[in-house]
Order: sequence, then structure tokens, then C-alpha cells
Amino acid sequence: MDHRVPLTPRELAWAFGAFLLIALIALGANPFRDQTVGPFDLLLSQPGWGNQVSFADVRHAERSDVLDYYLPRWIQARQQLRAGHLPLWNPLPAGGEPGILNLASGELTPAFLIFAASPSAALGLLAAILFNLSFGATGVYAFVRRHGGMLASLFAGLTVMLCGFNAAWLYWPHLSTAIWIGWLLWGVDRAFRDGTRHAVPGVALPLSGLLIGGFPFVSFLGIGAALLYVLCGTLIDRLWCRRAGFARCSLGLLAAIGLSFPGLLGFAEWLRDFELGGRVTGTELSYSDIAQLLPHTARQVRAVESGMYVGIVAPTLALLVIVIAAVAVIRRRWPSVLTVFSLALLAVSAVLVFGLVPRGLLAWIPGLANNRWNRAACLLDLSIALAAAACILYLQARVRKALVVPFVLALTLVQAIDLASYFRLLNGPMPTAAFYPRVPLIDRIAATSGPFQSTVADDSFLVSGSLGVYGIAEWFGHGFRTEGLKALLQEAASGSLTTATASRVAGSGFHFASPVFSALGVRYAVGGECLVSSSTGLPPDAARVARVALPPMPANTLVQTSVIARPALVEGVSFNLATYGRAMQHGVLRVVLTKPGLDAPLAAWNVAAADIVDNQVRTFSLPAPLALDAGNYLLTLKYLGAEADDKLTVWSFPGQWSGCSAGIAGGPAEGCMDFGFRVRRTDLGTFQPVASDAGIVLLENNDVPAGPYFLGSLTDLPHASSGAPIALDPTGPLGFSLHYSGSSSGFVVVPMSMRSGWHVTSGGKPVRPQRYLGVMPAIPVDGPADIAFRYRPLAVLIGVPIALLSALSLVFAAWIARKRTRPPKPVVRY
Repeated sequence: MDHRVPLTPRELAWAFGAFLLIALIALGANPFRDQTVGPFDLLLSQPGWGNQVSFADVRHAERSDVLDYYLPRWIQARQQLRAGHLPLWNPLPAGGEPGILNLASGELTPAFLIFAASPSAALGLLAAILFNLSFGATGVYAFVRRHGGMLASLFAGLTVMLCGFNAAWLYWPHLSTAIWIGWLLWGVDRAFRDGTRHAVPGVALPLSGLLIGGFPFVSFLGIGAALLYVLCGTLIDRLWCRRAGFARCSLGLLAAIGLSFPGLLGFAEWLRDFELGGRVTGTELSYSDIAQLLPHTARQVRAVESGMYVGIVAPTLALLVIVIAAVAVIRRRWPSVLTVFSLALLAVSAVLVFGLVPRGLLAWIPGLANNRWNRAACLLDLSIALAAAACILYLQARVRKALVVPFVLALTLVQAIDLASYFRLLNGPMPTAAFYPRVPLIDRIAATSGPFQSTVADDSFLVSGSLGVYGIAEWFGHGFRTEGLKALLQEAASGSLTTATASRVAGSGFHFASPVFSALGVRYAVGGECLVSSSTGLPPDAARVARVALPPMPANTLVQTSVIARPALVEGVSFNLATYGRAMQHGVLRVVLTKPGLDAPLAAWNVAAADIVDNQVRTFSLPAPLALDAGNYLLTLKYLGAEADDKLTVWSFPGQWSGCSAGIAGGPAEGCMDFGFRVRRTDLGTFQPVASDAGIVLLENNDVPAGPYFLGSLTDLPHASSGAPIALDPTGPLGFSLHYSGSSSGFVVVPMSMRSGWHVTSGGKPVRPQRYLGVMPAIPVDGPADIAFRYRPLAVLIGVPIALLSALSLVFAAWIARKRTRPPKPVVRY
């Protein structure tokens, strides 16, 4: 039964408050106890932040994007806003990129405004997530309420709010975009069936929110859902077949494009810099993944790309409404518009999510190319929730109220408990202290880095880009990259293209001898000990064999013989130790290094047992670096001062290995320890270690310019002195000035990415910069020169006036359209 039910602001406020409370309970975060939400357990599991959380205890390991891409951009924009600047440019990732007008960052959303306005970033993140969940659920509630009672609307809103798609993509712009779909359907329904003066804004506002929500593919899906709803309504309900409805929606579309024009134009400018042809098209899932709608499978898999669980009650009701609709068709009666729309949306979304038709049949459709179709799970979950609501409305129309109300309330309670328990598997509270905690070495970098100087970090800090939270620029920062930048980063580090947009580089992968680092203005490198040393001693094939534990200490003394193939400067020895699941408290591990034929040991040192972690490789530094010649060496390990129940051992690889053997002192060899000599790297170039803390080392480049620099030719390479003739005058985040005081002809190079929107003048005249190393702007000079850089993107020069004009036009149109049309009587559809 379709009812045009009037929805008052008070009811909407109550619905929003109810959903807000449910979302807060589902997340379990109490802001009054210094709690927030976010994947910070993954952050704390990384060595750069001290391994405070075991990786096995990480709630969800597929959320590095949030930590190294989205939150660093949000925090940088928040800081600029609170400093009184409009964050149009972000100088930190990959040499710089557009800021708030970059749709991919999700900063043109109410969630970001809440985040920026909150007293702290940690509290702001919690408030933004709560808003997204509650606002999106209220939109679905409002749409279903147009068709019937509160119970069905509450059930649908609750189901969508805690569905698998939202649980999986909670911190991404996917959610901040999808929350507008319910509101858009509500606005379209009003435009066709009511015709009030608010019909055009009712379409324009949610549609503009959808367009600039931050994830264009979800925007495309939401618009497709609205078009499908119009199609279903015009086919079934004669009251929909009115020109006025199409006119109102068309005006709403034009107004939405105008309101969102700065973001759309900024997105178009941003796309000009990149080649997206290599992105994945189609879905990663198949028809067998329908099982992920079942409770057990959903709780076992818990993958972000396949999150779609909607509880057990909603799919059951959806199956029932399929039967009801089939019976109605057999009896030659049309089901309700809501029923037909929900089932049509279910069919379309299932085809996309599970790849039920060959990819080539749909890939030609604009919007479906270069996108992962499995993200249409947002529509799949919505369609199941709407179908379940249609079933509840059907029952309410045919069963006595005294029976159906308690039944539906019980179903809603079961649904809430089921979805909330699943939601908590993927999301939960975190202490605010875990929100990017301070790291001494990172604080040192942030305090001493100059303008246009940057840092590289290895995989100890997860994926590159996380340091942007601390205001540190990273050329390897997560983001879309030009082809020139990709080539430059590959020259600087092996494995720099972990994905098309992200880099997770091992410490040993950086080519520090490359002059690229100085050219890019990289002053610091921070990461694990692999930055400065490599491991030698373990035969390459040994790691392919299953490990076994050597007999435990202190009852036994363990020995390891090894061959060093060439002279090396040894800084320490690493072992993979086992404590038999216990936290060691007493005694020390005594390590003695000797060379056969010499009477005295080369080195002997103690390691506190309390510093040893079960089943983790730990490096124990020598008291001083030791130069060793090629030859055979012996390591002896003793556990001294142990309590009666304390046991400690080393993992080993059984078998016979060339140049390596391990065992008990005085006993037979039993394989090769899982160990390695830490040998100082000889290819650090101009980088030198300057500090270390808790296994993390800091290197400084001694030959990096202090900022922009001068080159006589674009084939030259910069040095520390290259920046001497350049004076920098930062005029704000959207521009800066340079004064070249030299007399030589050449180029002034700025170590930044030259993106669309930057305008350069030299001596007051516009110039077109050349590209140094294919990336950085190089301005030709013949002598002393004053150079100015200003960031004036078209999205601001053209987009903002159009948005303001559209907003004024929308207000004016609503003001003059005072005549209300009386809503027609309800039409009953079975």
C-alpha cells in the first residue's frame, strides 16, 4: 500500500536521534571516557609506533587507506581552516595536490565540516562517523515513511545504517557519498507525487551532496537508483505520469550541478593530470559469494571489498516479498511501487556485485568503466532493506495491529542485535591516545624540516603518507601519480609502486646513493634498521623449511656457527626467539661472539630478558660496531639469572646448511638458527644516521638544498649549496615568492608537483615553467629575478560564482513558488 504520509520536522529529529543513539551503541565509543573510533589498532601494530598492539589482535587489517590517505588530508585541511586559510592546496602528499576541492579527499561533505569544527581531531572523527550513519539512516527512514508506517521505516533505516557495506567502508568517502541516496529517493518521490514549492530543493540538495560526496562511482550508482525509481513509478502509478514531476527533477538536477560545480570542476582539473586506464573494471566477486549474505560466512570473511551483510531477518523478509509480488502478478495485480522498485534494484545490484553477466556487456556504459562493480553492494544492501520494509507494510495492511506490531518490534530487535554484533567485529572503540601518538623521531623531523623539504619512510610506518598527519611532506605519499612521478619514485626505491597509488617500501629498497633524493628535497629517511644495515648469515634456502625450536635455555647453552663471506661492519645480531608464551621478567640473555683460533671473545654483551618478545625477530646491538674479516664465527647464547619456570629458546631451520649450523654446546648440530648479522650498508650515499629510538633509525641527507634551488642546466644535479642564491618568501598556503640573486643564467627549480591551477610570473610577466626530471617546475632566469607562484584553480575562479548563483536562484525559486498543490488521495496497490 502506497501512502503519501506527511513527515514533520519533529519526527525527523526523533528518528535522527534514535539512529544516533543506536550508532553510538554499535560503535561502543564513549567520548566522555576519551574514546574515539578508527583503525588505530592497525597503526599501533606497526614498528614505527612501537608495536603496541599485536597484529593478530588488529580488528581489521585492510584499512591502511584511512591512516595514510584520508585522515592525513583531513587533518591538514582542518589545521589550515583553523588557522584562517581556505585549504585549496595540500603541500604534503606526492609533492602537493589540490585540497578541499579534490573530490577524492571527501572534504566537501558535512562529515568533514563536523570534523574540522570539533575541539579535537579524535573527537571530530567520532562525531563525523556518527553523523554519517545517522543521517544516512534518516534519509532511508524518510523515503520509506512516504510509503507507510514508522515501524517499516525504522527497520529499513536501521538495516541500512548497520549493513555490511557501511561497516566495511565506515571511514571512506564511499559512506559519505552513499548517505545521500535515501534522501535523493525521498526528494524524487516528493517531486513527482506532491509538487510542493520545496520539491526542487528536495531534489537539488541531496543530489548535490551525492555528486560531491567523495566517491564518484557511488554517486553514479545513487543517480542510477533514482532513475530506476522514476521508471518504476511511471510504469505502475498513473499519478507519476505528470510532466511537472519530470520538470521539477530536471530543475533539481540543474541546480545540483550548479551547487556542486566547484567540486565537479576541481575533479575535472584533477583528472587531467592522471591516466586512469589501468584501473580495475568489473567485480572481484562471483555468484558463489552470495554466501556472504549468510551470518557465518560474513563473520568469517570480513573483507572490505565484499562487505554486504544485512542480517538474517531482512533477507528473509525480502524473499517473502518476492513471493508476495509473484502471487500479485499471477493474479494480475501490480505490487506497490516500493515493492517493484526494491526488487528491480536488487536485480540490478546483484548483477553488478556478483558479476552475473559477462563484463564486456556492461563495461561500455559510462560510469562502469574503470570501477569495481562489487562496490554496488551499497545498492544491494539498500534494496534488501527496502524489500523487507515493503514486506512489513504488506503485513501491517493485512494483519491486526495488536499482532503485527509486537511481531515487527521483535524482528527489529533481533535485526539490531545481529547487525550490531557484526558491526562491532569490524569497528569498535579506541582510546584517543591511540590517535596518531607522538613519536620522538617524528617530532624531530617536523621541527627541523624546512619549506619544500620532505621525508621518506619505510614500511615500519605502514604505507607512505601516514606522516602527513604530523605535517611532514612525503613524495611517496599515498595518492594518484603522474607517469613522470612514478618513474622518478621507481628510480629512488625498489617496490615504490606497491599499487597504482600507494607505496610500502622496505628499508632495504631505498637507493640512497641516487641523486634523485636531493633533487626532490628529501632531507630525512626514517624507518627500521634495514635502512642502515642488512642481514647476512642465514642461507637463502633455509627460510623455506618449517622451523623447530632448539632445546630451551637455561638448561642448555646454544651455539651457532656461521660464515661471513666478505669483510663487513657488524652492528648487531638478530634472533627469532621464543618465550613459550610467557612475558619474561627475570635474567639476561648472554651473547658471546668468538672467532675459532682466538683465545679472547670478539664481543660479549647482555640482553635483558624483559626486552624479548615471544616469536618475534629482535635485533641486539653490539656495544660498538665491529669490523669483521671474512671467515668462520661462533655465537654462544646463555640464559643467566632465570627463575625456576623461565624458559627461552631460539627458532631454527632443521637440516644441513652450507656455512651454518646450530645446536647445544657439546652436542650435535640440529640445523641453522633463525638469525642474522646486522651489517652496515655501504650504499647510503649522502645520508648518515643521526638518531635512533626503539628500533627506529633516522637518517639525514647532508647534501640536500634548503628549499628551491638553482641549476645551470636541467641536466645538472643539485647539492646543498644550490639553494644559496634563492630567497623564499612564503605568502600563504596558496602562493609564495622567490628572489634569485645570482648573476648566472639557468633555472630556478621548486621541489613540488606542478599541477593544474598554478600560475607563475617572473618579473611580473607570466611564464610557462619547464619540468625538471619530468615533475618539478623549473623557471628560466638570465640573472636576478623575482618569481611568484599563485594557486588559482578554475574551480575557484569559475566554479564558486556559479555555485553562489545557483544557490541564490534556488532560494529565489522556492520563494516565488508559494502556491502549494494539494496531495492527491492515496492509491492502494496490492
